[in-house]
Amino acid sequence: MKVFTIGRDSDNNIVINDSKVSRHHLQIIQDDRGNFRLSDFGSTNGTYVNGNKISGEININQNDEICIGDTKLDWKNYFSYIPEKSVTNNNFHEKNISVGRDSSNDVVINDSKVSRNHLTMSMNNSGQVFLTDLNTSNGTFVNGKKIYSQVKLNPNDIVRIGDTNFTWQKYFNLCASNSKKKNLFALLGFIIALVSIAFFWIPVFGILLAVTGLIFSIIGIIKKSKKIFAIIGLIISGIMIIVSIICTFYFLPGIEPDINPYVPEYDGGDEADYYSETDYSALVAPKIQFHLTEKTNNTWDDVFSSYSDTDEENMKKLVAACDYDNTELRGQAVKLAGKSQGEFNLGQICEIFNYCFGGWKYVNDPVSREYFAKASESLKSDLSGDCDDYAILMCSMILAVGGEARINFAYGDEGGHAFTEVNIGYTDEQEVIGYLEARYPKVNYNDKIHCRTDSKGNRWLNLDWQAKHPGGNYFKYNNGVTFYIIQKFSVKM
Repeated sequence: MKVFTIGRDSDNNIVINDSKVSRHHLQIIQDDRGNFRLSDFGSTNGTYVNGNKISGEININQNDEICIGDTKLDWKNYFSYIPEKSVTNNNFHEKNISVGRDSSNDVVINDSKVSRNHLTMSMNNSGQVFLTDLNTSNGTFVNGKKIYSQVKLNPNDIVRIGDTNFTWQKYFNLCASNSKKKNLFALLGFIIALVSIAFFWIPVFGILLAVTGLIFSIIGIIKKSKKIFAIIGLIISGIMIIVSIICTFYFLPGIEPDINPYVPEYDGGDEADYYSETDYSALVAPKIQFHLTEKTNNTWDDVFSSYSDTDEENMKKLVAACDYDNTELRGQAVKLAGKSQGEFNLGQICEIFNYCFGGWKYVNDPVSREYFAKASESLKSDLSGDCDDYAILMCSMILAVGGEARINFAYGDEGGHAFTEVNIGYTDEQEVIGYLEARYPKVNYNDKIHCRTDSKGNRWLNLDWQAKHPGGNYFKYNNGVTFYIIQKFSVKM
C-alpha cells in the first residue's frame, strides 16, 4: 500500500509551489490490489478530476486527469503500478485503516452523525500516526478542535466523530502516556519558579533557578500538562529572570555593606616602587587644561527616585563627606600642591596621589552598614578606612586645590569598588605620559595612560588605589554610577 499527501506545505510527500494549492490539499492511496483512491482535505480551491470538482473520497484510474490550483498533477509518476504484486512504501507500513458507518470500512461506527466513509488513519515507520478527515458533513474533532486537513496524532489525543469518542490507539498498539508524568513537568516548573522568588537576590543562582522553572513550565505546556500550573510557572519564572538580572548586574550602589570586599595586594616590593619622596620641583609639570563639567538635567531627585530612603541618605552622605572646603583638609592639600607650585598641574595630582597611596591603611566599615568617612575625618584618623573613604579623600584634596574630580561606584565579578578620577581635560597626552614616566621610573607606561573620555572631550585619569600610580589599570567592572561632587549629579557608567 502507498499513501501520498500533496499540498503546499513542506511536510507533504509531494510539495506543489502554487498559491492556489492548500497547505494540505489531498491524499492519494494505492491499495495492495493497485486500486487508487483520492481524498480532498477540504481544500479552499478544491480538487478537480477530469474537470469536475470532487468532495470527500473517490476512486480514480490511470487515465484520470487531476488538477489543483493552476497545476495539473502528473500523479501516475508518483506510483509504481504493479497490480500482480503487493505494493509497499518506505514512508508507511501496511497499517492503514478506514473508519466510517459503511460496512466496507476497516472500523465501522454505528453512529448516525458519522459519515459512510468518515476518515482514514496511517502509521509511518517512525510510529507516527496521521489522521485525514474525508470532507465529512459533521467533521472530525481532535482534542475538541475540528480539523480541516491531515493532522499528526499524539498518543494522548482524543478523537471524536459524531457522538463517539474513537479509541484509535488500540488499532496501532498504542496506549496513552501516564498523565501524571506529563503533569510533573508543569508542577516542577511551578515549584521551582516559587523557590526562585526566595533566592532572586543571589547573583547567578537566582537566574539559574528562574531559568530552570521557565524550561520546565514550557515543557509542561508543550506536553499539554495541567496548564494552570505551567502558565503560572512560566509567568513567575519570566518575572524572576528579569528581577534576578537586575539585582545581579544593576544593583543600586550604596545598599550593600560590602562595597569593597578586598584589599589590593602588592607584588613583593614596597611602595617606593610606585612613588617617591624625591624632590621633583625641577621637572616642569604640565598644566591641566580642562572644561568644567556642566550639570545635566539628572537632578538628585532623579538620581534617587528608585532608591529607598536609606539608600538615598547614604548617597547624599557620600557627597557631604567630600568636605573639600574644610580648613584642615585644604591646608594639607595646599601644602602638598605647593611642592609643584603654580596653577593646577599634573605635579600637584602626583603629590596628592603619593601622599594618599603611600600612607593609607585599610580598615573595614562597621558591620552591616556603609560608612562614609568625611575627608577631614580620614585625615585625622591617620589615613585609615576602606576604598570609598580613600576615594573621598583623594577627590576632596583635588577639589580643594582647583581641580575637578569625580567618584565612581563600580560593580564587577569580584564585587563592588569605589575609585576616583581626575579631569585632565585636553592636556597633551604625550606630555602627561612623559611627566608620569619621570615621576614613576619603575612603571612601564608603554605610551599609554588609563583614562576615560566624556562627551565634551575631557579625559579623566584613573587615580584608583589599586592602580598604584596615576593612570594605572582600571578595576574590571560591568556597571556602576559616577558621581560629580561639585555639580551634585550622577550618571551610569
